Formats: sequence, C-alpha cells, structure tokens
Amino acid sequence: MSSTKLSLRSAIFINLNIILGTGIFINSVLLARHAGPWGALTYMLVGTLLLPLILALAELVKIHKGGSFYDYAAPLHPFVGFMSQWSYFVGKMAACALGVHIFVSLLKTIFIPLQDYPSIMLDSLVIGVFIALNMLNLRINRSIQILFFILKMVPILFVIISGIIFFSPTYIINQAINWNDFFVTIPFALYAFTGFEATCSLIHTLQNPEKDGPRAILYSYGMSVLIAVLFQTLLYVLVGPQLRIAGTFLETFPLVFKTLFSDGSLFSTHGALLIHVAIACSALGAAYGVMFSNAWNLFTLAEKRLIYHPTLFTRLTKGGVPYLCVIVEGTIALVYLWYTQGNQVALQQVNTLALTTTFSLSVLGLIAYLLKKNLKLTWVCIGATLSCSLLLGFLIKNFMHYQALPILPFLLLIAFGIVNFLTNFKQHQRA
Repeated sequence: MSSTKLSLRSAIFINLNIILGTGIFINSVLLARHAGPWGALTYMLVGTLLLPLILALAELVKIHKGGSFYDYAAPLHPFVGFMSQWSYFVGKMAACALGVHIFVSLLKTIFIPLQDYPSIMLDSLVIGVFIALNMLNLRINRSIQILFFILKMVPILFVIISGIIFFSPTYIINQAINWNDFFVTIPFALYAFTGFEATCSLIHTLQNPEKDGPRAILYSYGMSVLIAVLFQTLLYVLVGPQLRIAGTFLETFPLVFKTLFSDGSLFSTHGALLIHVAIACSALGAAYGVMFSNAWNLFTLAEKRLIYHPTLFTRLTKGGVPYLCVIVEGTIALVYLWYTQGNQVALQQVNTLALTTTFSLSVLGLIAYLLKKNLKLTWVCIGATLSCSLLLGFLIKNFMHYQALPILPFLLLIAFGIVNFLTNFKQHQRA
C-alpha cells in the first residue's frame, strides 16, 4: 500500500478543514437577526438539502476521473460545461475577496493604528501579496493547515463549551419563528458549507476508496453540520437578543466576553482580541487556498481553447504556475472588493449563486450521462435535482428580500464568458 494514500481518519480531518471556514462566524449576527434563537435550524435544513447533492458530486468524481466541472456538465452540451466551470471560477473569487476583507476587518480590531487606513486599501495590499506568493507556487503545507484548523476550532469550542456550562433556556423559550425571514437565511447557511465540493476529489487518494470514500465525505460533512448547529444555538444561549441587534459579526465575541466576564478583568477586555486573531488567521488561510486552487479552473478552459488567447493562459512559470490565470484571479477579487467595499451580504450572494448554478448544471450533466448510457436514474439524481431547485428558489427569495440582484461585475463577467465561448467554440472543436 502506497504511503501517499490517505487513511479514513486523515481524509475526515482534511474534509473538516476544508468545509469549516469562516462562514459560521460571519453568519452569527445575520442568522440571529432573521431567525433569532432558531438560526441553527437553517444549518440543519441546508445540511439536509445538500446531502443528495454531495452524493451526486461524489458519483461524478468517480465517473469523470480527474475531471472538472466542465466535464460534469458537458454531456448536456459544451456550452453548459463551459458555463458550469466559468461560473464557479468567477463566483469563487467573491469568497476569496470576502475572506480577505474579513481578515482586514479583524486585523483593524486587533491593531488600532490600522483603523486610520481605509479597509479597501489594506484589502488590495493583501490581494497583491497573494498574487506574488502564488507566482512563487507557495503551497500551504500540512503543518500550516493543522495550525489554521486549530485556530478556527478555538473560538468554536470556546462558545460550545461555555454554552454548555452556562446553558439556560431563557433566551429560547416562547420564541416564535418568522418563517418568511427564516428562509432568507438559506443562502448564507449554504455559504458556510462551501468547500464541500472540493472534498469529493479526495476519494481516489484513499487507501480503500470504494468503502472509505463515501464514509469520509458523509462523516466529515455530518460533523460540520453538527458543529455549526451547536455553535449558533449555544452562541444565542450565551448572548441572547443582543446578537440580533449587533451591527456586524465583529461585535459577536466582544458581546460573549462582556456577558461571561462582567468584572472588567484583563481577560474580559482582551479575550475577544485573541479570538479575533484566531478567526483572522483562519480567514486568511482560506482565502489564500481559494486563490491557489481556483486558477486551475481557468487554466482548464484555456486548455480546451474556450477563452481568448488560450496559449497565454496555459503558460507556466518555472514553479509550474499559470501566472496569467493568477493575475486574472487577483483582478476579479479586487474588482469585487472595490465595487462592494467588502459588503458581506453582496459577496456571499454572488458566491452562493455561482456555486448553486454550477452544482445544478453538474447534476443535470449527471442525468444526461446516465440517459446516454441507458442507465436508470437513481434517487440521488432525483434528490440532487430537487435540492438544487429549492436552493435556487431560496436564493431568489434572498435577492427579493434585500431588493438587489447579483452585483454588476459578476453579471458582466458571466456575459463576457458567454462571448468567449461563442467566439472560440469553433477553435475548440478543431482542437
């Protein structure tokens, strides 16, 4: 057995590190504002909706070994495959932009002198550093990944343990749910679990892929949902209605420490800063990971000659990096940040819309593949189709609630992608 193969335990750890990002932290106030003490139900609902979709993506990974989102959706038509991968590429950079902005926002609460500088300027500086590091092909090694995982678990475990110790139903009993507001939160909860699509690619690295592959994905995903539910519920148990009226997620942990340590001790005044350091590092690592991996989605489209000047985008540095793809990534992230000024809701909406579109097209591609092979549709296909339909419906409701459409840069990028495909499709066919 190769030493490079992963055990089930290792695969579960890696999956957890991918899925558990900063979403549950930045969602804390949003979920409380819309659903009060029942915000955790959103995670339970989304966890249920995503289950057949996860299984469908795992099936696609098995069918298209070494494939991409283009390959998953291409059985319908190459244009569908292109839009699946292009949407994922441009939408995923909204998550990178938001991660960078979260890092900068937290950094300004830790180092007060930084508050004199505009956040957008600091955001741009971080993106510039990311581009430079990616040019050097700097990977986040296993030790750093473990550190990031520990750092992100510190605030999560602090809330869960504190909530259990000081549990009181005071803020929960006799609290009704406003279902109209509740369903608006679905896209935000989906954002918290973005990254699960990357875990499907681990199946073929396992020691026993047929047996441990589905188990690794399901166990880690189930644990992620459980952790998110416990975190949001016990956070509200600790803080109560104050969480609903907080301005942003930056006020979450100061409220927690103010509630737990009202004696004005050193820990009560500086504890939240230590937590912010942990979350900031986690956000930074997640954002860098997105930029490092997402460039290859554009590289794949260039290899298939479906974008302008494909040979330029397939050129690699000495370190094996598609440098022009990285520059495009950084540019898109900067445009998102400058246009939205780091607005959390707008960037989450764009990322969720892009991913839901990609997942929907991939599921339709799976159905088309099975029909072409004269194979029966499984309950996974049917369930995944229903899940995607519901997620799109909740997303539309979210847009209507905030009286906004996806931000203009994203729509322009989608339009530019369509023009790319129409212009280069004949060249793709000849290739």
